[in-house]
Amino acid sequence: MASQDDTPLEPRQRSSYENAVQAWAQIDLSTVQKRLDEQGIELRSEQKQSLANRRNLAQKTKEFKKLDDTQKLADIKHLLKLYQNEIDALATRHKKAESYFFGFYRVIAEAPDPKPLLQLSLSAVSDHLNRGNQSEEIERLKEELAKKADYDLLKQRLLKIEQSSAETLSSRLKDQENLHRALIDEKESNWRNIESQHENHLAALRSTIEELKTSNEVARLQLRSHNEQIDQSIPSTASAMVEVNLLTREVETWKKRVFELEKRNETLRGDLTASMNDASESSVREEYKKKISNLEGENVILLANIKQAREKLEASLKENEAKMNLYANELQQKSEEIKSLRKKTEMLDDYEEIKQELHLMRQIEFGEDDEGEKKDLDALLVERNKVLTKELAEHRSERENLIAQIRASEESFEKISADLQSAKVQNRKLESDLAEVQEASSLKFNETASLISVNTLGTRQTGRNGGHNLDESSILPIITKQRDRFRDMNKSLEDDMRKQHGIINDLKRKNTQLKSDNEDLYEKTRYMASLKNGAVKSQLTNALPANGSPRKLLSPKANLKNLENPYHSSYESKLHPIEQFRRNEQERVNSRLSPLERMFIFVTRSVLATRSTRMLFLMYCICLHCVVMFTTVHSMNLSAKMIPEVGLSHSTGGVADAGGASMIEDAPI
Repeated sequence: MASQDDTPLEPRQRSSYENAVQAWAQIDLSTVQKRLDEQGIELRSEQKQSLANRRNLAQKTKEFKKLDDTQKLADIKHLLKLYQNEIDALATRHKKAESYFFGFYRVIAEAPDPKPLLQLSLSAVSDHLNRGNQSEEIERLKEELAKKADYDLLKQRLLKIEQSSAETLSSRLKDQENLHRALIDEKESNWRNIESQHENHLAALRSTIEELKTSNEVARLQLRSHNEQIDQSIPSTASAMVEVNLLTREVETWKKRVFELEKRNETLRGDLTASMNDASESSVREEYKKKISNLEGENVILLANIKQAREKLEASLKENEAKMNLYANELQQKSEEIKSLRKKTEMLDDYEEIKQELHLMRQIEFGEDDEGEKKDLDALLVERNKVLTKELAEHRSERENLIAQIRASEESFEKISADLQSAKVQNRKLESDLAEVQEASSLKFNETASLISVNTLGTRQTGRNGGHNLDESSILPIITKQRDRFRDMNKSLEDDMRKQHGIINDLKRKNTQLKSDNEDLYEKTRYMASLKNGAVKSQLTNALPANGSPRKLLSPKANLKNLENPYHSSYESKLHPIEQFRRNEQERVNSRLSPLERMFIFVTRSVLATRSTRMLFLMYCICLHCVVMFTTVHSMNLSAKMIPEVGLSHSTGGVADAGGASMIEDAPI
C-alpha cells in the first residue's frame, strides 16, 4: 500500500508541472503585481488630475461664455490652448493605458492555468497526510506483531507440553503398574519358594520317618539278639544322627535362600540406580527443553525486531533519497534563479554610468540658477523631505494595520475551517443516517426505521392507543431539508473562506508593495540628501560674495535616523560599486596566491570573522599553552625524580652484591 502511494507522478504531468512552474517563475508575479500597482496608482493620479483639469476647463468655458465679444476674442487663444493640452493629455493617457495593457498581456498571455496544478498539489498534500497516518498505523501494527511474534512458538510449545505431560502420566502409570506386578511376582515367587521348601522339608521328614521306621524295625530285631542296654544306646545315637542330618539340610537350604536373596538384592539395587539415573536424566532433559523453548521464543522476538528495524531503515533511506531529490531540485531552481539574476545584472552594467550622467545633469541644471532659486531649491528639498517622512510614517502605520488585519483574517480563517470540518462531519453523519433510513424503509423494518428511537416508539404507542399510526417516512423530508440547509451553510462557509483567502493574498501583496515603496522612499531620501549636500558644498566652495564673507545657507539635516536602520544594508548592497570593485580586486589577488597561502588566509578570516570564533581561538590558545606548560613541568619533575634514584643505585651496588651473595649461600641446594 505504501509503495503504491509513493509512486511518482507520470512523466507528462511532471513535465507540465515543471513547465508551468518555470513559466510562472519567468513571469515573476510579485514584480508584475508591483508594476501593475505602480501603473494603477499612476493612472489613478492622472485620472484625478484630468478630472480636476476638466472641471477647471468647464469653469473657464462658463466664464468665457459670460464675457463680451471683445474679451472672447482676446481669451479664445488661451482657452483653445487649454483644450488642446487636455486633448493631448487624454491621448497620452490612452496610449499609456494601451502600452500597460499590452505589456501585461505579453507577460501573461502564454502562462498556463494554475488551477489544475494547484488542485493536483492539494490532492498530493492530502494524500501525503493520509499516507502519513496510514504509515503510523502500519508501524503500530508492526510493533504489535513483533511483540506477538512468538505466538506460534508458544502454541507449539503448549502442545508439546501437553503431549509430554500425557506421556509422563502414561509412563508413570506404566511404571506403577510394572512395580505392582513386580511386587506381586516377587511375592508369588517367595511363596512358591516357601512352599517348595516346606514340601522338601516334608519329604525329608517323611524320609526320616521311614528311616526311623526301618531303624526301629532293625532295633526291634536286634533287641532280640542283644541286651537291653545295647539296644537302648543304639536308637539314641541313631536319632541324634537323624536330627543332625535334618539340621544340616535346613542350614544348606537357608544358605541357598540367603544367597539367592543377596543376588536378588544386587539386581534390585542395579535396577534402582538405573531408574534414578533415568529420572535425573529426564529432569535435566526437561530443563534443557524448557531453556531451548525460551531461547527459541526470544530468538523469534529478536528476529521480528530485526525485521522491523530493517524496514524502518529502508523507509528512512527512501525518505532520505526523496529529501535529496527535493534538495537537488531546489538547488537547480536556485541555480536557475542565480543565472537569471546574473543576466539581469549584466543587462544593468551601465547603471553607474547612467547615474553619473544623471548626477552631472542635475548639477548642470541646478548650478545655473541664481541665489533665490537656490534658496527655493533648499526649501523645496526640506518640504519634500518632510512629505516623504510623513508618507513613510503613514505607510508604516498602514503596514501595521495590514499586519493586524492579516492576523485577524488568519484567525477567522482557522475558525471558519474548523466550522467547515465540523459541518462536513455532521453532513456525512446525516447522509449515513439518511441512507440507513432509506434502506430500512425499503426493507420494511417497522421497528428500526426511525433515527430517534425513543420519540418514534412513544408516538407509535400513542398512535396504537388512539387508533392513529404515524407515517414512518415523514422524517425523510425533515432530514433532506436539514441536509440542504447544511449544504447551503457549507457553500456559504466555502465562499467566506475563498473571500478570506483573497483578502489575505491582497494584504500580503499590499505588504510587499509597502516594503518596496519603503525601499524606494529610502532611496529617494538618500538621493535628496546627497543632492542637498552636493549643492551646499558647491555653494561653499564657489559662490562667495564681494566682501569675502561666506553666505549662510539653509542646510537642514535629513531625517535619516529612523530610515537607515531597516533599509541601510539593502541599499548599500545595491548601490556600492566601490566595495564590489574592492571585492573583485581582492579575489583577483587571491587567485594568484598559492594554495597554502589561500588556506592560511581562509583560516585567519574564519577565525577573525565573528566574536565567538575569536573567543574560541583565544580559549584554544590558552588551553594549548596550559597543556604545554603542564607537560614541561611534569617532564622536569620526572627527570628530577630519576636523578637521585640513579645515584643510589650506583652507590649501593656493593651492598646489593653482598646481600645477593649471602642469599645465594643461604639458599638450599
